[in-house]
Amino acid sequence: LLEEDVVLARDILSNADLVMFVGTNGPYCGTYIDYLDPYARIVQINPKRTQFDEIADINLRATADEIMSSLH
Repeated sequence: LLEEDVVLARDILSNADLVMFVGTNGPYCGTYIDYLDPYARIVQINPKRTQFDEIADINLRATADEIMSSLH
């Protein structure tokens, strides 16, 4: 991970109203999760349970392709 990208991502997360975790199991979670705005809403799209299940406001149990193709 490039340091400038990590800093930018942390800044974006600290100001985000909505964060979507799409198809990840969170290998770099510790790099970013502590920077989430505590009031941000979290949506997770993943067919399997992940470490984000407990913090997500909405868990959509499907693949990203299934969810995104159903949006019109």
